[in-house]
Amino acid sequence: MRQASPLLFCLVSLSGLACARAGTLPAMAFHLVDDRIVLAVGLNGGKPVPFLFAPDAVSLLDPAVARRAGLRPGAAGLVMAARIEAGAVRRRDVPFGLADFAGIGPGLGVAPAGTIGEALTGGGAVQIDYAARRIRLLDGAGFQPPAGADCLPWLAGHGLPTVRATLDGRTLIARLAPDQGGAVHLPAAAMPGQAQSGAARTLVTGFSGAGPIWSRVMRGETLGLGRTRLTAPVLQAPTDAEAAPGGVASLGGAILKRFTLTFLPTRRLVCLQPNALAAQPERADRSGLGLVLGADGAPVVAVVAPATPAATAGLVPGDHILAINGRATRRMSLDAVRALLRAPGKVRLRLSIAKGKSRPRRVMLTLRDLI
Repeated sequence: MRQASPLLFCLVSLSGLACARAGTLPAMAFHLVDDRIVLAVGLNGGKPVPFLFAPDAVSLLDPAVARRAGLRPGAAGLVMAARIEAGAVRRRDVPFGLADFAGIGPGLGVAPAGTIGEALTGGGAVQIDYAARRIRLLDGAGFQPPAGADCLPWLAGHGLPTVRATLDGRTLIARLAPDQGGAVHLPAAAMPGQAQSGAARTLVTGFSGAGPIWSRVMRGETLGLGRTRLTAPVLQAPTDAEAAPGGVASLGGAILKRFTLTFLPTRRLVCLQPNALAAQPERADRSGLGLVLGADGAPVVAVVAPATPAATAGLVPGDHILAINGRATRRMSLDAVRALLRAPGKVRLRLSIAKGKSRPRRVMLTLRDLI
């Protein structure tokens, strides 16, 4: 990136002004939860709360969080935060719409306060470095793609970052969704034909306020993004065709975390530079368990997919997993528990299970590939 010549570099937007000395443009640290970007954002000087982030996401806030922050809806049903901050980025007078996020928290393992994006980026150039877990605001006009990066056209007619990719030799139009978990999300009609011939499994791929999300899940052969080829990507399509938003494909965090992404809205480009994860195979659930975080901090079995290792082991909804191989799960994140359930090879896990106030029992869970 070309160094800004003034001593002070400023980004101006309708939502405020963010400035930094040349060479230290505003940055925000993030962490990944279920492969989704989660940012800690402070509202009106209060303790930072977790937000799901995507560069062009609208600002939405859970009503309970708004009440705790002392924010009251105005005539248009919006609440106004006098100031927000995330890392080195500060904004003033940011409006938020209200939306219920309470149903997402148990399945995510973190209770999101809402979604945010453009209110922080100002609609300008932004870079997501998944390896360093940093989001940086950029001087888009002076940005020079590093060696090894591909800059793909940001397709016209799409407000969200949308690019042309290839999936098993077919053209795929997909938006890039850092606030979404999973890998390749397809409309039901776009699922490869072999999905109907037994190559796909019906599994729980997430949770919403309405309950578990069931999807047809399988592995593709190759996903192409510019010169990069990712092998055996996990494909999923909702069993309810109406659940696909607008019938548009999207690439979630399981794909995007393999790159450093640079969004250049004014130049209508998205640049992708592969990182060390690009060559690693993507792991998928090998248990058949749909887990949520219980009030006691332990993972709770919400769903057991039929004809899977979890069903064979006799696990049922409502079971609390207290320990795995002797390690207490209350000291683990839900992501860490799910990672154990994706472990490759011949793996047997010794689970300590309890339901209600019953005495714990031991269950042996033998993992195997489901797709």
